[in-house]
Amino acid sequence: MRAALLLALLAVGTGGCSAGNEKDGPTGTLGGDSGSETGGLNGDGGLNGEAGDDDAACAAATFTGKKIPASLLVLLDRSGSMAKDGKWTAAVSALKSALAKSDNDLPVGLLFYPEGKFDSSKLVACTFNPAAAGCAEAYADSGCKDIKTTPDVPVDLLSKTRSTIDSKLSSTDPNGDTTPTRWALKNSWAYMQTLAAKADRYVVLVTDGEPTTYQAKMTVGTLTIPESALECKDKPTIEAEAAAASAATPPVKTFVIGAPGSETAAPHLSKIAVNGKTRRTPTCDPNKGECHYQIGSGSFEADLGKALEEITGKIATCIFEVPTGTDVDPNRVNVSVDTKDTFRDESHADGWDYTDGTKTRIEVFGPLCEQIKKNPSTVTVKILLGCKTRVK
Repeated sequence: MRAALLLALLAVGTGGCSAGNEKDGPTGTLGGDSGSETGGLNGDGGLNGEAGDDDAACAAATFTGKKIPASLLVLLDRSGSMAKDGKWTAAVSALKSALAKSDNDLPVGLLFYPEGKFDSSKLVACTFNPAAAGCAEAYADSGCKDIKTTPDVPVDLLSKTRSTIDSKLSSTDPNGDTTPTRWALKNSWAYMQTLAAKADRYVVLVTDGEPTTYQAKMTVGTLTIPESALECKDKPTIEAEAAAASAATPPVKTFVIGAPGSETAAPHLSKIAVNGKTRRTPTCDPNKGECHYQIGSGSFEADLGKALEEITGKIATCIFEVPTGTDVDPNRVNVSVDTKDTFRDESHADGWDYTDGTKTRIEVFGPLCEQIKKNPSTVTVKILLGCKTRVK
């Protein structure tokens, strides 16, 4: 009798699955400030109530879903060639403008490459006497590892990093005779894998030229130049390492933007994007250089700005926090998108599922995710607690 009365009261007081006095949230706990109905989940009508599992009114609390954004590290080529034709000035302006328009809750960091510590003049001297002391090491290095192991601006919420990124962009100039893309990416991927991120991790490579790659021994007349840039490897190696990074645990995906001057490297850059799981369109051909963002010289700043805006749109996630607490039963969690009830779908075709075994985050898949991405400010996602999970 008490269970039937409780069910009736809930149905009248909540108008379906929504809990009374609903607030935006959650903050990650289930107390009075959690974004649920006042009083949490331990009172009458809480998760331990006896309401029928098949009745939507059994929901003890409703939370407005808190989206978890992806994390982004901008890897910006600052080799000497970026100083030509105003490319550096345009890149700095476009980056500042794009980040000014981005969500404050988007985690963003910045890494310049090369670092600028490699002395290429030593290679010139070694050309005439390759056997001289230190020349073997200089040829093997060739600036391939002239990369910082941590970002110039570590990844954090843009509300915290935007001003620092702006300052770093304004105070940095192009510097370097090489484009050591391989180690720039490797260090970026390694850093992003250590990041305490709750959603996808991305690196956005912005470069204006061919990467520095391994050079075999050369003989010119009577002069023999030893092999060089051993640690830079070759293009297929860089492409394969991009695939490995995107398949690692945790995975790090790679977007690529080719600035003017990188046209000859377009197929290579597109293959990095494809292997990095960010191909621009489903049908693009990497051999034609179609799968990354190739920017023209005529409107570089505007085109770069558009590419960055498109990328930030693509990385918008459909991942939301699930409130935590001792009373939360992961088998009694449901999700609605704009009042439309959804099902847990472990095939990830159309519905939602937990992102991992902790069951503290859910991800929406299929058409509903596309709806969320297209209308991030108007589509409302609700996390409903207490009813038996509806499974497809």
